[in-house]
Amino acid sequence: MQSMTGYGRGVATTEQCAVEIEIRTINQRFLEFNIRLPHRYLVWEEQIRKQLKEHISRGKVDVYVTIREGEQENPQVIVHKGLLQAYKEGLEKAQSVGFEQEPIRLQDVMQLSTEWVTIAPRVWSQEEEQLFSSILSDALQDAIQGVLDMRLREGAHLKEDLQKRCERLVQVIDDITARKEHIIKSYKLRLMEKIAAIFANKEYAMDENRILQEVAIHADKVDFTEEVVRFRSHVVQLTKLMTLQKPIGRQVDFLLQEMNREVNTLGSKTTDIDVTAWVMLLKNEIEKIREQIQNIE
Repeated sequence: MQSMTGYGRGVATTEQCAVEIEIRTINQRFLEFNIRLPHRYLVWEEQIRKQLKEHISRGKVDVYVTIREGEQENPQVIVHKGLLQAYKEGLEKAQSVGFEQEPIRLQDVMQLSTEWVTIAPRVWSQEEEQLFSSILSDALQDAIQGVLDMRLREGAHLKEDLQKRCERLVQVIDDITARKEHIIKSYKLRLMEKIAAIFANKEYAMDENRILQEVAIHADKVDFTEEVVRFRSHVVQLTKLMTLQKPIGRQVDFLLQEMNREVNTLGSKTTDIDVTAWVMLLKNEIEKIREQIQNIE
């Protein structure tokens, strides 16, 4: 089992460019990707998404991609004349509100902004695109592996805690089981005493065999053997799930719902003070496990 909390970083470089990828994952019920790529490289988002899905199936995944291209041999400078003209006109308007009238120089505009001049993006050949795709995949895989390693470490800590809680559940259900015969005997005795009191002043004799039969039938209503058996089975299944190296969060959540249902039914079958206290302990432990599994994939 593994946690949904993880971090990983991967770097891959060539003469063409350098790629750095950071991945952060946190718990979330479903799978959600938030991939941040430079605008020019958005075409590779689907490749990133597909590779992530091969390893991560649940949680919120933030991916940060930084790309540094090498220097171009013959860079092409692009002057955005419309933007340059807009800045020039803006400075002229500023002068018109009382500043000294002087010719607007290029360096004045450059002090204000250089957004009007850019370097044209490098046009890659097919071979260069294939090379970039390869190093992007390498960097991403290193980052993913870092995430998986951290998730496994966190999962090991969670597993240790959950195993201790499962042991507590078994101990409490053992205490409840040991109390069962006493509860049934006490219930039968109380029923017999009530029936005897009812017939004490009656002129007609009571059918003792019939009474014992009715007492046995009613005593079955406080017998929680089935609930205990099913609860133990759920704990065994939960323990087995924790040994699997695959997503188990949803399965564990379902088991906890079933365990809580059995505990509620068990608690409704008796008013014994000790059992009532143990039922509350079971519910508390189940809730703590539920909180923990929110971070399990």
